[in-house]
Amino acid sequence: MSCLAPTRSVLFRSRLPTAVSRRCIHQLPTLPYKIENGLGDFLSPAALRTVAVEYQSGLLANLNELVKDTDLENKSIVQTVLSTARDPAKVLTFNHACQALNNSFFLDNLKPPSGRGSTIPPDLSNSIIKSFGSPTALKSSLSAAVTGMSGSGWVWLVCDQRTELGVVATYGPSTLLARTRMQVAASAGRAAYNPNRSVGSNTVQVGNVTPGALNYVGQSLVPLLCVSVHEHAWLLDYGVWGKEEYMRRFWDVVNWDKVDEILKKFVRPDFGG
Repeated sequence: MSCLAPTRSVLFRSRLPTAVSRRCIHQLPTLPYKIENGLGDFLSPAALRTVAVEYQSGLLANLNELVKDTDLENKSIVQTVLSTARDPAKVLTFNHACQALNNSFFLDNLKPPSGRGSTIPPDLSNSIIKSFGSPTALKSSLSAAVTGMSGSGWVWLVCDQRTELGVVATYGPSTLLARTRMQVAASAGRAAYNPNRSVGSNTVQVGNVTPGALNYVGQSLVPLLCVSVHEHAWLLDYGVWGKEEYMRRFWDVVNWDKVDEILKKFVRPDFGG
């Protein structure tokens, strides 16, 4: 029985266990592509296995042990994140659940490259142009946030209900799903969303995070895709200093159809007619 929420669960839905008396064991999710084939020039089969199997399995194994015989053992990953976000005594559980959730979301929005290139659907393209000016500018903004991040974390493309897009960085085991714990603690003051400018300004602020920024990011924005900024993601294929090349090749494997689907479903239902 798996309790790892798929993409739709990442976006604020979760599955309840069918029987509370039966322990829920978090298992590796099924990816929409074969790990043994890798992801084109972005991740070799060995590198993809490191990210999707070795790292994710370790997170889930530790999480299963942490929630064993507690009130969390029958909760999904999403429910676990939300249930532990305010509890300092459960920081380790929160950290593992966040990392598993983010890593799954990162992988689920990728696809093997095609010979036709990566085409952005019209509605999503219009939103990108409205907010960034062009797809090239979006890629430049998000890539700059990734390469400029010191330490590990995640960089997200997000959207609000007005279909304004922006780039947000979260550090360490933070997630856009947890409204109350996103950058709280000593490491919190390094970077996040700039509350003094609209989402459409597309900036990642390096500086202190205000309470207003935390509230806005957690409550109003929907994540469309994220990038893992962890050395294990690029070390095998690109070497220690390979983050820039890792980001250049990332864009060849983005599943823009999936991103467009999230945009339509959670932000503008009227897109679908």
